[in-house]
Amino acid sequence: MSYDENDINVNESVNQNGVENSGINQDINQQEVTISVNSEEYINQSADIPVNQDTDEIPQDNAVGSQTVATGTQDFNHDSIMGSSVINQPYMASELVMTKKRTNTKAIVIAAVASLIFIIGVVGALSWFMLRPDIKMIYMEPNKYLQELEVRNASSALDKLNNSITAKDTGIDKYKVSSVLSADLSTDKENMLADGYKQYINNSKIEINTEMDKKANLGNSEVKISFNNDMINCSLESIINADKMVFRVPQANEKYILIDENFGSFNDLDGILKKLTGEDMAEIVEIFEGYYKDTFISSLSESDTTFNTSDKYEGIKLNSLTTRIDREVAENILENFASKLEDDDEIVKIIYNITQSSFSKNQRFAVTESQIKEAIIDLAQSLKQSAQNLDEFDTGKLKIYFDNNERIIAREISDKKFVFTMHSYTGKGKDQFKIAFSDEEKSYELFNIEMDGKFTENGFDGNFCMTLKDNSHESTIFNIDWVSNADKKGCSGDITIEIYNRNTITLKYDTSKPAVNNVTLPVGNYTIQIKADSVDYKVLIEVEEVKKDSEYKTTILFNDVSKLLGNMFEGISLELKMDTVFTKLDKVAVKDIDTLETIDYKDIDFIEYFAPLSELFGLDSIIPQPANPMEDMHTDDEMSFDNEISFDEFEF
Repeated sequence: MSYDENDINVNESVNQNGVENSGINQDINQQEVTISVNSEEYINQSADIPVNQDTDEIPQDNAVGSQTVATGTQDFNHDSIMGSSVINQPYMASELVMTKKRTNTKAIVIAAVASLIFIIGVVGALSWFMLRPDIKMIYMEPNKYLQELEVRNASSALDKLNNSITAKDTGIDKYKVSSVLSADLSTDKENMLADGYKQYINNSKIEINTEMDKKANLGNSEVKISFNNDMINCSLESIINADKMVFRVPQANEKYILIDENFGSFNDLDGILKKLTGEDMAEIVEIFEGYYKDTFISSLSESDTTFNTSDKYEGIKLNSLTTRIDREVAENILENFASKLEDDDEIVKIIYNITQSSFSKNQRFAVTESQIKEAIIDLAQSLKQSAQNLDEFDTGKLKIYFDNNERIIAREISDKKFVFTMHSYTGKGKDQFKIAFSDEEKSYELFNIEMDGKFTENGFDGNFCMTLKDNSHESTIFNIDWVSNADKKGCSGDITIEIYNRNTITLKYDTSKPAVNNVTLPVGNYTIQIKADSVDYKVLIEVEEVKKDSEYKTTILFNDVSKLLGNMFEGISLELKMDTVFTKLDKVAVKDIDTLETIDYKDIDFIEYFAPLSELFGLDSIIPQPANPMEDMHTDDEMSFDNEISFDEFEF
């Protein structure tokens, strides 16, 4: 180790201080060598000096302050040597001090981080422990906890709905779709009914052209009807430009009908709610919370709400909250709801804002705030009267099942006669959903919607059913059964709709590619079968991909429609063909709506606007005109209403 000119030999320093013993000098010189060579090692180890755990003292071998240099009978304390070394060797001393300072800083940082991690861990564990449902029920009132559960799950459901609406669209943003629909009416034998309309139907078509920029919300569309080789042409045009939309029928009127609220421009639930109601999502949730708390929760009895940590629903171990609803509670619910409703001016404003949307501004449907307020007060009074007439009310109960993450899995509302059940959860990789209303006395479901499946990019995979039965429990009014299988290759399945036990419509499908590029149906084959008392008929549909991702052909065949429409149509077949071409665009240009001549929707008289179409299609000669009953009455001089003519022979 080298030193600068300020470094002084320890031996010289000792001699200057009057140390005469040469043996001592020699030992000191040796000590100098030790210090010079091992100073770096000493510095590195100084922060880690072991401590005698029994006596809490530093071991003698490592204690610098206790180290002794002995020569003959005279001892020298090592502190004096170190002190002299520190004084006369400033570089080594500063290195020692700086190194110790760095070591202490590291220790402090490590200790602080360790303490922070420990605190976070303790707080996290305590929070998790305190937020467990079973712990919450110790320090929370059952009804307060019920309210917290409902509000939290309602907010979560709204968030999921909003996320699904605002989900990223992976499709193409700018595109043009052109479709031409034509018909081919044919007969296998002479049929006067068909022959008379063949040329009109077979020489007619419908053209649909749409250009769209989804991100910018710009669009043009035109639907053109051409009848009998352009003998009659009629079209419907529409333009979307940001938050405005117009449409017109040029053959009826040159002016566009203006709708200044284009709901297609809102891609989130919050925006839609704000436009419809004047309130955003947070405000709607707050209103919901207020009604739930002030009308339902405040009406419940604390002693009639119980908590169970080891309940089960359909074999799943869950927590549950059960509250009893007797006549007194039901009466309080109705009265509290009525009282809050009749004094709620905010509800009046929300309903009024809804009525002010473009589709309701027409003067024929106009309502005022005072009319809405009056209707709400009438409803509130009716509810209060109902609250006083609950003599036959059966005591019921509300039961809510939820997991340890406080997600509500199922609900049951029941009394002696009926049970309402609803559940929603994911099990075995599929979504489980059910809404059912059952007759408890007869153990019979009057209404049921149930799903066990999931929606994939290729189609639905699972089962879905919906059933509505009459009060006799003997007849099915309406029933849907949907069984479907989806995999990487495509999707296949069938949907059966049953009406009054005997009329059925069945759709069978087998697809090889999902619907893309705004083509309504996925590529594949479809069969629709209609069965009734006197009908057994099939409609065949085929969607073919002519050119990958750009051109599609759809064919719908009604073969021998007499089986569907009756014997007079015997031998008549109708084939509908649609050719669709999809094109990607770099830019979609639309007209500036503010520069167009428009009529506001609320001011339009539709009969007057579309009147020219009656003449165009010749409908004015077909529609019967009101007649004067006296015009067809014939009289002559020989006929008079005298006593010879009597009406007694006519029986009315």
